[in-house]
Amino acid sequence: MINVPLSDSLAVRGSINYVSQDGTATNVTTTANNTNFDQFTDVVGFEEFASLGDISPIGQKRDDLNNLSWRLRALWQPIDQFKLNLTAQQFDQNTNGSANFGLNDTTPLRDQDGNRQFSQDSPSDFELNSDLYSAVATYELPAFTVKALGSYQRNDVDQVQDNDRSDNAFVSSFVLTNASTVEAYVAEVNLVSNEPLFGKLDWVLGGFYFKQDVNFRFFELLDLVGVNGDDSTLPDGEFDPFDTTAPSFFFGFAPAGTDLGFQTESFITRESFSFYGQGTYAITDALSFTGGVRYSNDAVDSETFNFFTLPNGVDPAVAQQDDTAFTGRAAVEYILPSGHLIYASYTRGSKPGGSNLTFGFDGDAAPAVVQPTFGSESVNAYEIGTKGDYIGGRLRANLAAFFYDYKNLQFQATDPNVFQGGVDSVPESQIYGVEAEFLAAITDNLTIEANVAYTETEITDEFLALDNVAANDATNALLAQGEDLFGPVIEAARAGEIVNVEGNELAKTPKVTSSVNVSYTLPTAYGEALASFQWIHRGSFQQRIFNNPTVDAVDSYDVFNLFLSHDFDDSGFGVEFAIRNLTDKDGVNARFTDVFGVGATGDALIPPRQFIGRVKYSF
Repeated sequence: MINVPLSDSLAVRGSINYVSQDGTATNVTTTANNTNFDQFTDVVGFEEFASLGDISPIGQKRDDLNNLSWRLRALWQPIDQFKLNLTAQQFDQNTNGSANFGLNDTTPLRDQDGNRQFSQDSPSDFELNSDLYSAVATYELPAFTVKALGSYQRNDVDQVQDNDRSDNAFVSSFVLTNASTVEAYVAEVNLVSNEPLFGKLDWVLGGFYFKQDVNFRFFELLDLVGVNGDDSTLPDGEFDPFDTTAPSFFFGFAPAGTDLGFQTESFITRESFSFYGQGTYAITDALSFTGGVRYSNDAVDSETFNFFTLPNGVDPAVAQQDDTAFTGRAAVEYILPSGHLIYASYTRGSKPGGSNLTFGFDGDAAPAVVQPTFGSESVNAYEIGTKGDYIGGRLRANLAAFFYDYKNLQFQATDPNVFQGGVDSVPESQIYGVEAEFLAAITDNLTIEANVAYTETEITDEFLALDNVAANDATNALLAQGEDLFGPVIEAARAGEIVNVEGNELAKTPKVTSSVNVSYTLPTAYGEALASFQWIHRGSFQQRIFNNPTVDAVDSYDVFNLFLSHDFDDSGFGVEFAIRNLTDKDGVNARFTDVFGVGATGDALIPPRQFIGRVKYSF
């Protein structure tokens, strides 16, 4: 990074960052199932297939890093009251992607040398290109400051992955491309007070506009049918060739020997605008009240071509969703004679609805569960707390209790219709708990920082939803008996797995999270040394609202980190050394069960033990 003044009114700042890291987990499968991609390169709309021939699943390392980013900023301030910030930045990532350890993968997590490993019969690749350009102008007037900003961002993502996350021959799904292009435009103008109105009121007023265009593309191979004219609908362990000139060639209507899975191209436009205002009124020197309100409008339009590769064309599924919301905040704060702050607040928030890529169809065997569109989600959040210093300023304690009341909480759902899934909404649910933060200066050199939070969650109203893990188990059992994948028997069996989730825990919310950081600084003859030891605890949680003990219960983990550093006086030099995940814990950072297709479940683990050394020089 370097910052350069070019004149009294103009300065530029440039930075560049490159990170390269070998993968920390190895695919030990030695299959050649997916090494020939020539037949896919001519499929309409998927030029990215041409690069797949360079990808091999044999010995491929995952959880690697290969990231390059740069940023250039300019600040122009011709007069004291006005300044303009311009920013251009780019981020490129080209890796093998996440390891995604499948729950059905029977490979031992560690090899004889202690290295992470897994078995998948398809390769993986992840590419991301992100460009961002923005401008922020501010002008200070006596009473208020005017700020105007605008930005443009484009993200291009292309991902290749083993969709079943295993080398299981019975269920083999390979995503040839999971790609998207997203362009976003943002404009905002706000006014912020410089002097309290009437000597009492600090305020802000503003308007916001957002537009997003998304092009999403997905193409899957699915080993569901036999080869060489075999009429069997069971997999044969290979992705068989297909003729892209046939009148129709996706698996539902294709001749035997075709292993095409789900295909889609979707075009989505989202447009939002809002107006907002907030003020803080000082009733007395100790008592203040804050109130704000925001009006938002969000509209989404989508056209989706599922199985769009049909040469004879197909009509798109068109969906529209329009949401408006009034949200806001009210808070009161009081400073006690002791200097401690106590507060209470109420906040109402909203998340807009949208459209689903796939959705169910009402039929004789089962009603639709996933609809073409889903509505907005809202939350009423209440919080009380206190903040203050104790023992002559050597102890800082912040305590809070919170209660969140959700309406129409959005979650990933599945439908009795095979391979149909999307977003649905839980009508009523709650999250409540307490959290505390402490910072203690034991001596001038020794400090201890501790945080702890306890959270409870619950679905508080009756709600019927389909657990796609149970639905897929029922589907596979009937497939083995020769039932038609798209027939009414399997659809009815899947519908039979619909359950009432009232009383279940919400997803991805640990009951207990905590951390303790002990730091000691020591003056030396050459400068100052710092040693820190950190303990982090992430409690257990349910990864989905179904609380299925087979796939949803995620265990807790504890991580220990060590950090040492020394800065040398007047030289500009410094050295750092760190050990992260000291005990080499295989903690589950996130778990995901796909609601589409084969519905596989995979884990993303926290990084293994890392030794890190740094040398820095400031000039």
